[in-house]
Amino acid sequence: LHCRGGGGRIRRDGDDVVIDNPYAQQLRVPAATFFGDAGLRYFEHIGQVHGDRIEWSNSSWWARPGRSLLDEASRESVAHHAASPGPRYFVARGRVQGVMFRQTLIRAMQSRGIDGGASNHSTDRARVDLTMAGRDADVSEIADALREGRRLNSWGAQAVGLEEAPTGLSVDEHQVSTRNVDSFSWNPDVQMYL
Repeated sequence: LHCRGGGGRIRRDGDDVVIDNPYAQQLRVPAATFFGDAGLRYFEHIGQVHGDRIEWSNSSWWARPGRSLLDEASRESVAHHAASPGPRYFVARGRVQGVMFRQTLIRAMQSRGIDGGASNHSTDRARVDLTMAGRDADVSEIADALREGRRLNSWGAQAVGLEEAPTGLSVDEHQVSTRNVDSFSWNPDVQMYL
């Protein structure tokens, strides 16, 4: 039930979430994007689950009295993200600009269900700032690959150092993130190893 009337539904379909809203066309988004660290993400709105109701940042709500709007797989994803620690911030140094480093990391984050972002440093071409929010084991897997200095793709992207920082940019403040990566035109001639 939408606050303005009509029915809606949220369901998992593989790695995607399908949202049926009576006031918008059906939307399919990657689960890693929909289940964000701040809550559910629908267009530019953030939703919080409260029992059988989702309250959205635009003051609308969806409810299914006595039952959850989310299917079982989606409820598990909400629980997973609620149990995930807050975002972690990193500074990667090495061959990290002009070699598809950000694209490679963002795709690695997406494949692990991590919400994150990456930004080239404006004056230091050997530096990229990162934010990752997700299960600690998944974030640590990517961080360990960077610390080990593994070659990350066929263009030679490679970190030679990784520092964890106490603070950093929010996911939405990054130049490239798991939320906006598909809005860029990336060179398809790169093999990613991460």
